Amino acid sequence: DGQVTFAFFNNKERDTEGQGAKRVMTLSAVEFIRRFLRHVLPFQYKRVRHCGLHAGSKRRLQTVRMLVGATVESTEDIPPKLEMGEWLTSLGLADAMRCPACGIGNMCVGEAFAQLGFLQLWLLLWLGVPILGKEAA
Repeated sequence: DGQVTFAFFNNKERDTEGQGAKRVMTLSAVEFIRRFLRHVLPFQYKRVRHCGLHAGSKRRLQTVRMLVGATVESTEDIPPKLEMGEWLTSLGLADAMRCPACGIGNMCVGEAFAQLGFLQLWLLLWLGVPILGKEAA
């Protein structure tokens, strides 16, 4: 009939136990889908989970792994972390840390930024450098 009826908890109104009051709402199908799709993240966005099984604190992680029968992945295949200068030198760009203006002095880090792994990967692919022992396509 083009209508969707659903129940939800209205946290603006509290019941006697301090929980959100349970409410029932009926909407047209189009309006329901519009409201539902407002909760879908755009492509390549990540949802930050502050609590529950996916929390960053990783409490009880060992217990969860035991309950689901998961094993800890080996860290032997992970390459060591390199500073930007070491990484560029390993790519054969020894002069990359030289001052671009005078060519004499070395550049130093003035401000640290978050890890830019995707930019490093893009640069490797653009340069045609093998990644983790595999030939670039």
